[in-house]
Amino acid sequence: LGDVYKRQPPPQRDEGDVPITGVVSINVKTGEVIALYGGKDFVQNSRNWATTPRYPASTFKAYGVIAGLRNGFGLNSVLRGNTFTPEGDTVPVHNNGGANYGPVTLKKATNLSLNTPFIDMLHQIPNGYDELVRAATDAGVPEHPSWKEQGGRLVLGMGEVSVLDNTAGFSTIANQGMRATPHTVKKVEDHSGSVLYEADDNSTRTIEDPVARDTISALMREPLAGQAVAYKTGTEGVDAGQDGAVEATNRSGWTVGFSPSIATGVMMVCGPDGQGNLNDYMPAGASFYGMIYPHQIWQSYMAKAFADMPNEPFPAPGNISPTIGPTYIPSVEASAPQEEEEAEETERPVETQEPEPRQT
Repeated sequence: LGDVYKRQPPPQRDEGDVPITGVVSINVKTGEVIALYGGKDFVQNSRNWATTPRYPASTFKAYGVIAGLRNGFGLNSVLRGNTFTPEGDTVPVHNNGGANYGPVTLKKATNLSLNTPFIDMLHQIPNGYDELVRAATDAGVPEHPSWKEQGGRLVLGMGEVSVLDNTAGFSTIANQGMRATPHTVKKVEDHSGSVLYEADDNSTRTIEDPVARDTISALMREPLAGQAVAYKTGTEGVDAGQDGAVEATNRSGWTVGFSPSIATGVMMVCGPDGQGNLNDYMPAGASFYGMIYPHQIWQSYMAKAFADMPNEPFPAPGNISPTIGPTYIPSVEASAPQEEEEAEETERPVETQEPEPRQT
């Protein structure tokens, strides 16, 4: 992992001043943590950024897919792709840059990382927030105190999650809904060879098989180094300012994904508390996105990890039939992942003081 990180240097402003990175990689079958990077210098900063919760942005939409598939939606369900204000709310939901896409399927909304379709879907699900939390916790992501006040907009990733926990959640999806407990110690023996401790490598069914397989299908991308892969990127941002001046602040960038064998998550933040503006590390006028440096690290690490692994295919989709709302019926079933470039959606509440991460 260290070699990969050195080959993919993040942007920097001054010598040694670089964004903070947390990386975790897990064996999806056993839960073994096969790599964990929590920071470059424990003496300078003892915080483990692999286990520190921060905002997962659009990577959290993977759990929205699970919630939808469990509650009457399918990958071909048609949802709102335009800006709208949810019933009972006063704040409009918009896509990145205010773009409107018209009616879109859940699969396309996932592929393009749109905001409005996920909010539309969660508002149609009875107890949508609770169902989203159930999906995430079933996958292995523990509920964080920051989640509750987000309501249905939690699906946009404004509640905190650690890289370890988010990667564990994606690992459960990769393992077709079978959850294995992440662990860093496999076995402990005493001086005589007696086993004092041995990790439980067994997995438990926590997500229905068809739901997991359709979620894999929604996240699938083009093969990497000859291996089947699926992933989700995300960028968390707010617009902050005073006296009418507004500055775009991107506080975290993510890529979390998997092959049939391993799941890996990469998060980048900056500043002593991980709440700084990653855009400060980019050229003038450019924005920091999870699809840039976090994704480059993810790709490089996964390609190297695949070197000694057999080529495995993903399972066939679950093909869950929708029971709610309109659906799109394609003339030919598409088995390959869609090729559109991810739009890198952010939900950006405008604020007048210092950014408050959980205001919507």
